[in-house]
Amino acid sequence: MLSQDWIVNSNSTLFSVSHWPHERAEVGVVLVAGFSQPMCDIDYFMSKMARHMNKKNLYVLQVDPRGHGDSPGYLENITIEDLREDLFSAICHARNNISDKIYCVGRGLSATLFSEFLSADLVQGVAGINPYWISNDIVRKISNNVSTEVIEAADFFNENNEDVSNNIYDDKASFLVALGANKGNLFGQKLSASIIEDLTKFNAIEKLKSYTESTLWFFYSEQCSDHIVRWDCLSDLNDTIDKNHCDFVRDPLWQYNVIDRICSWILEQ
Repeated sequence: MLSQDWIVNSNSTLFSVSHWPHERAEVGVVLVAGFSQPMCDIDYFMSKMARHMNKKNLYVLQVDPRGHGDSPGYLENITIEDLREDLFSAICHARNNISDKIYCVGRGLSATLFSEFLSADLVQGVAGINPYWISNDIVRKISNNVSTEVIEAADFFNENNEDVSNNIYDDKASFLVALGANKGNLFGQKLSASIIEDLTKFNAIEKLKSYTESTLWFFYSEQCSDHIVRWDCLSDLNDTIDKNHCDFVRDPLWQYNVIDRICSWILEQ
């Protein structure tokens, strides 16, 4: 059964959809799509995951953070702190609806931010698809080339306006992909320079290395037969932007395999 609801606190109003199983659920899962994406995500990936999990008798909550999907607000006003607050609100809503045993699944930046709630014992585990992992040095180089408070997202993909000699163009485009965004969804939208500035101080790689027993990170890799590689098998994650490890694969079989692996991991906990 599906139900729509608004998650309201003093700072935001978030649109959410709850997937209720036919039997009483003992475990809940919060799903948040890639940055700038509506809750269904690219190719309805998160919605397909929600239905798959729901059939396994899991309660699933899909949420649009502010400035995303059907939630109020504008992407150009969103800060890292806003996203943290919205993820926290979603977790609390799921705990109030079902139980204290909550898992979170994100893509891009939402995945990495979800890991912060493990230290407070608010969630039992976090799974991420192509989680955000760009080093601070790379983001500082990008930030130094931003001269306005509000940025046209299309400028990140405009090679003619970039200094290609130092790869800033490639890094800026790959940076947005690493957040969980994609070119088609961002054209016509604006970004706040403050979110890039926030990420210059955000140690994403260190966060991904924490709580290894409570996390499951998936990256795309051309080296594997199914194009899926787990964090503990990845040896070349370093201070460069490898677009291959950021890309979302638009292959139904790849997407199904990732969904099935995440669902099995949660049920085995």
